Amino acid sequence: MKHRNNETNRCQLVVSDLDGTMLDVGHHIPEENIKAAQALRDAGIGLTLATGRMDGMARLFVHELGITLPIIACNGAIIRDCKTETIIKQHSLPGAQSRALMAWLLKMEIDFLAYHADAVFYPDQSISIQYFHDYNSRAQSLGMKMIPVYTLENNYKSSSVDFVKIMVRIPDPDRLTALCAFIDSLNQCEAVQSMDYAIDVMAKGVSKGQALQELAAWLKLDMQNIVALGDHDNDVSMIHAAGTGIAMGNATQSVKSASDVQTSENHEAGFAKAVYRYILPVQPPCMSGG
Repeated sequence: MKHRNNETNRCQLVVSDLDGTMLDVGHHIPEENIKAAQALRDAGIGLTLATGRMDGMARLFVHELGITLPIIACNGAIIRDCKTETIIKQHSLPGAQSRALMAWLLKMEIDFLAYHADAVFYPDQSISIQYFHDYNSRAQSLGMKMIPVYTLENNYKSSSVDFVKIMVRIPDPDRLTALCAFIDSLNQCEAVQSMDYAIDVMAKGVSKGQALQELAAWLKLDMQNIVALGDHDNDVSMIHAAGTGIAMGNATQSVKSASDVQTSENHEAGFAKAVYRYILPVQPPCMSGG
């Protein structure tokens, strides 16, 4: 655990991961978390999200939480103002190396998705694309914008498509070792584990922590006045970067080791409990406990 001056009354911005942090196991926001978001607004404290998802896939949650600040998406490759659709920062994958990686994945018959800032591309027989089909069905039912999805075909060979992230679904340990070795040979790319079965590949140096520093500079905020919450390895960089880091009870050991304090698990509305325990001065009795 790191040791920092945890003056929570100086908090000006709370940045939360989505999956495994803000969302419960059913990928919904618990009502307690929505109320905690409102409590932050009432206290004059900003709230935004930092997710491995593309920002389009976070819009339902941006709406539910009443977020008006720019959000961090694609593990730091994109910072977008969702109100105006303005991309504040974008860090694209190097074209030649991303195409080499996709060719290798296709040859190895490994499932992956290639993220553009506004669309997702998938190879034939992809299992992972179902995640986007499910999201689009939900978005359509709520009258919200769906995410364009396209078959990869030969798009990965074209320099006209600007990819920002490649998500690789790889539960096989042997193939994971081979994948990591291949990525190591790509000196302009790097990878981080975002879920138990998923590896995200971005341009070298891109991370949630780097994006949080860029967002803080854009908002003219001191990093010491920012609180970050997360649960998986791709959150470690922003936990380190923020003035105060809070690990979920379901977080990986690397996140817990990097954090100042720990809250409950995501299915126990751990985000809300962290807000009332560590960020706001008054903790409602109904939210007592870790």
